Amino acid sequence: MARVVTAAVLFAIGLYTGYSEDAGRLSKAISRLLLWFSLPFILLHKVYTVDPATAIKYTMLVVVSVVGSLVTAVVGIPRLLRELPASGIGAAILAAGIHNSAFLPIPLMLILYGDAGPAALYSAIVNIISVIAVPIVVGMYSEKETEEDTVKRITRSLSRFPPFYALVAGIALRTLLPSDCGPVYALLEILGRMAAELTISSFYLVGAVLAVSGLAVDRPTLVIAAWRLIVEPLLAVGASIALGLEGVWLAGALIEACMPPATMNIVFAITYGLDEKLVARAIGFTMPLSIVVAVLIRLFVVAP
Repeated sequence: MARVVTAAVLFAIGLYTGYSEDAGRLSKAISRLLLWFSLPFILLHKVYTVDPATAIKYTMLVVVSVVGSLVTAVVGIPRLLRELPASGIGAAILAAGIHNSAFLPIPLMLILYGDAGPAALYSAIVNIISVIAVPIVVGMYSEKETEEDTVKRITRSLSRFPPFYALVAGIALRTLLPSDCGPVYALLEILGRMAAELTISSFYLVGAVLAVSGLAVDRPTLVIAAWRLIVEPLLAVGASIALGLEGVWLAGALIEACMPPATMNIVFAITYGLDEKLVARAIGFTMPLSIVVAVLIRLFVVAP
């Protein structure tokens, strides 16, 4: 209950102050805290302690769900939104295929299930996929010329993504040390729990984004929402059944699959000349629906 109240208060503050300059600075500070501390240590703890078979299954599910969503978006959205210019189609593909995998689902998993680990692992895999997918979509639909080739851009993106190093470190620790190594386990447990609790601050970002983007409905927004709330969740359900995932891992997969477009898509759109306003509208429209769906999942998927 304390987490719910804290999240609600931070959301309300973000919604009220979202247009101010101070809100922009605070949002950047929270983003850095989550990117450089919370996500890496949640991920490090989970990779070190999770059963390897479950981790492999979960990785397979993320690849099926996210890559499947991206591929179907690349194929389907240009046909459904053929009236849009290239900048709009590219923005719609990114918004439909690359979702908020960390700053919203991680605190939601913590509040609803008391375990942010599955969402942290999911997020790391999604971001590795994203640094490969974004340059491809940009190359197809951006009118801006970029000097770097795709391989250099992917390498540079990975080198600047802190959770990637946490993923590597977790695998190395798991290989070199047993998961029941007392001192290491205790330290990672403390850091992982602290990092998880700090993710509640991301609800300020949720409110601030909604304040700026607002709620608007048009055909492109509805198409993006269909991918976020129908297409990818169906892919996740199918993959979960095939892989036999259950409990908190199943819940994490389903909650992640119905999340709104990633706010980073706005950064990509501005940087590469895509339609950032379309991305913002899609975030504003789908975000409240995504939170409602996450709560409904909690009612039907029980974790021990």
